Amino acid sequence: MATAQPAGSREAQPAMTVAQIDPVLERILDDARWAPSGDNAQPWRFEIRSATEVIVHLNYENLSVYEFRDAEPVRLSGGMLLESMRIAASAQGRTASWQIESGDRPSRITVHFFPSHEVIADPLYRHLRERSVNRWPYTPHEQRPLQPEERAALDAALGDTLAIAWYCTAEERRRFANLSALATAVRLSTPETFVTHQGIIDWEQKLSPTKIPACALGLDRPTLMGMRLGMKSWQLTRLMNRLGGITMAAGQMDHKPINGSAAVFAIHLRASGLPLDARASAVIEAGRCIQRFWLTATSLGLAMQPALAVLIFADYGEQEIKFTGDAGPLRQAAALATGFKTFFQKGTSDFVFMGRIGKPAAAQPACRSVRRPLAELVVAG
Repeated sequence: MATAQPAGSREAQPAMTVAQIDPVLERILDDARWAPSGDNAQPWRFEIRSATEVIVHLNYENLSVYEFRDAEPVRLSGGMLLESMRIAASAQGRTASWQIESGDRPSRITVHFFPSHEVIADPLYRHLRERSVNRWPYTPHEQRPLQPEERAALDAALGDTLAIAWYCTAEERRRFANLSALATAVRLSTPETFVTHQGIIDWEQKLSPTKIPACALGLDRPTLMGMRLGMKSWQLTRLMNRLGGITMAAGQMDHKPINGSAAVFAIHLRASGLPLDARASAVIEAGRCIQRFWLTATSLGLAMQPALAVLIFADYGEQEIKFTGDAGPLRQAAALATGFKTFFQKGTSDFVFMGRIGKPAAAQPACRSVRRPLAELVVAG
């Protein structure tokens, strides 16, 4: 069983290069690197100390406006990576345990892998590379609701530290779609997010190792053409916004996909009011459980799309954080915070993840974010 505790001291050893990696460890890391991260940022690097020890370095540099709560999404992704490492190790007959650096912004996690005859390959292993964000249409709830056994399996995947709320009725999905559309209005009206969007969309490759391919955004060709034009400058984006670009984008990215899903879900910590360092560890653990949730959905033939923009900008609005110098998006974020509390009957503080889920309406196009080669993720100490 994996453990999480403050990292202890150790003797300095030279880090290894990819060519020096133990073949079993190389297979583990090669599978684990497929863990999800916001905008395919992959905010981790591997420092290989031996055939059984790896230090994961979490990167908190060059953060975007989407890295709210002092880069909480980085810690969430770190937890997803740890669970992927544990699952990958099980397929190689190894256990995985780790020690997390103490503090509210842990940047080093020491992971140990040891052979064990008692380890059984995790059945989710074969879905590590298959799991991805699906932004395309799902089968609507009215045609294909989540089955009781599916919800039971998804609930169980989250363990005891997280709780999930499901929103399946047409009215609930409509209301959440309205919140998501307001979050879209915030991010498309904010100059600080414009710079981020310019950097994360890959207009050339269908399989992007560092970004999100444009063809995986779930948008039709005319909308993509308009978006590409608008991405040339903030002035063009503002002009397109005034000409109805936000309404068009919300229709395709929020109203249509969310209303046409089987369900919306929201995941929150069971423990409230944790001190910062304890919350950091809790969020890493949450990421671990959410990765199991996502892989379980994949194993059931279900598709998933996170909706973290709703949480991010509602949290900014609730906390009255000035994430931009533009007054318009700040007012919209405040309105989003009010709508969030009305819908969920509580504030944003305990929520860590939310999204939509359902049975894919069609096969997903061969267009997705892939990952950096392992050699690019291995660093010297």
